[in-house]
Amino acid sequence: MHSKNEEEGFVVHKMEFWDTRASRMAKVETRLTTKKSKGYKISNLLVPQLGPSQGPGGPEAVFPLAFTDYETCAIIRVPEKDGCQLWTYEEGLRSLNGYCHFIYNVLCGKRKYDVYSDQLCGYLDKRREEL
Repeated sequence: MHSKNEEEGFVVHKMEFWDTRASRMAKVETRLTTKKSKGYKISNLLVPQLGPSQGPGGPEAVFPLAFTDYETCAIIRVPEKDGCQLWTYEEGLRSLNGYCHFIYNVLCGKRKYDVYSDQLCGYLDKRREEL
């Protein structure tokens, strides 16, 4: 789930993920912007900041952006692991465009590790509804 602020150039994205340290689901709001590396004419870095209210200047991480279509998927480089991550919205998990996988294969190689488990996440969704 996300909302856009095109005037100021950011997206607020609500993420949900399994926190392995706490052994439970965690939710966080993230303010996503992009910026340019030195020498680049287009944005090539994804900059998430926890909490949309922080605004510019809050703590940030920087992810090198290999590709995004700004709608379906983003391919993030992970230099310290010599790899990539393919990010998508929940809707894209079952119907991700073929070109996202194609571009991932070209830029990052064919070796992949799934970090999303339909079986586990389906179970967690069911448990959440019961609570």
